[in-house]
Amino acid sequence: MKDSGRNKIQTLELGRGVAALGVVVFHAAYAMPADDLAPLLERFFLAGQTGIYFFFVLSGFVMFWVHEKDFGRPEQAPKYILKRINRIYPIYWAILIPMLLAYQILPQLGLPEFREAGTIVSAFLLAGDINPTPLTVAWTLFHEMLFYVIFGVVILSRRWGGALFIIWMVACLANIWMGIEFYPLSPVNILFAFGAAAAWIVRNRSIASRTWLWSGIALFVATVLFTDAFHMGTLGIILVGTASTMIIAGSAALELRGTLELGRPWVTLGAVSYVLYLVHGPVISALAIAAESVAVPLNRFAFIAICIVASLLVSYVVHRLLERPMLKLGGAAIRSWDERRAVSGA
Repeated sequence: MKDSGRNKIQTLELGRGVAALGVVVFHAAYAMPADDLAPLLERFFLAGQTGIYFFFVLSGFVMFWVHEKDFGRPEQAPKYILKRINRIYPIYWAILIPMLLAYQILPQLGLPEFREAGTIVSAFLLAGDINPTPLTVAWTLFHEMLFYVIFGVVILSRRWGGALFIIWMVACLANIWMGIEFYPLSPVNILFAFGAAAAWIVRNRSIASRTWLWSGIALFVATVLFTDAFHMGTLGIILVGTASTMIIAGSAALELRGTLELGRPWVTLGAVSYVLYLVHGPVISALAIAAESVAVPLNRFAFIAICIVASLLVSYVVHRLLERPMLKLGGAAIRSWDERRAVSGA
């Protein structure tokens, strides 16, 4: 497929939102263990954690899709770094800081390590000690930021950055057998390469997009049915990553051909997905505490539904009042800086 010139693919926003909802469902189901669900339904609820692996593939796709033309152009590196910082850190810090204050004021909350300086610094930087981290879901952001750094090296130098990326992928593959518990060598990092490969295929090859999409969905369902989603091993992660690659490539190709369009609600779900991912844990924890004090019994299906609605509402409010203004402000500052740099010839 030839490059259409479109960087914003709405189906990817939908995928981002659905993946975030899957993680919400997983954590909500895990927060209230009970035996009141049919085994098959429970398996699909717990499989929501596979949304994490979808995120990794999607990130690889987006980075390659947006920045392929920047490879080997070091003058683009500062702008790339600032944009990544603006996208990840401000809203993350806005959610992390109140949690850290709560851990300090109420020692009975969280682990003792959450009050230690080393853990706090690692959490702020999203680098260093990944376990434990005060905002539990942020462990994925440690992987994300590492990927962004290595990807930035590719922008600085196509040759050396490409070599570093390949070495990193080989090391992560080798660690499948070595089993070293060190997140930069985790096999889940391989999923970034899956996403980058999907972007290259969509941009440079003509694919049977519907076949890719439905085959990916079928592989995902089969993986959920025949693997333990709660304790998914490396093979399961690779299978989910492969399914995610096919779904992302197939849906993106369909949209770029003009045969798939999304309504505004689905795009909005994608827009709030990052905040949804960050805030749903505290929301579910608060609801779980409240559920324990309710005299009327609450089954897990109802609890999951309440968690979804509450998490979506909180996410939308935080997105509108905090994240979107932060992104606009940061984006304007970056554009202003880039224009001044262009004028000065820096």
